[in-house]
Amino acid sequence: MPKSTEKALHELNRLESERRSAIKTLTRSDPMIIGSLNVVPRTCGKSACHCAAEGDPGHPVSVLMSTVRGRRRCQVVRKADLPRVTALVQEYRNYREALRALKHLESEQRALMRGLMTLRDEGYE
Repeated sequence: MPKSTEKALHELNRLESERRSAIKTLTRSDPMIIGSLNVVPRTCGKSACHCAAEGDPGHPVSVLMSTVRGRRRCQVVRKADLPRVTALVQEYRNYREALRALKHLESEQRALMRGLMTLRDEGYE
């Protein structure tokens, strides 16, 4: 709860500035891929390969995990596409982080407003 109206207004201005910055990040038109990128071991299917042996972890393969129409989808990402897909998935992570920051900032703003309300209350006797 703020100790004075002046301090609360200063804090609200600071939070509003951060909020505008988060909204600016959220409204950019940069492309993104919604999902997560993971490296998983896979076998290649060749009987003479080391990955066919029992207990061998297999070859590391990059997989894009996403949800399409409520179902989990795993797509193998080609090595040539990996840098681009990694950047687009990172853009999605940044977007989600900005959403979390916005939610936190709005929560802080509401708390300050409730504190201001308490400071302004004259009461009645």
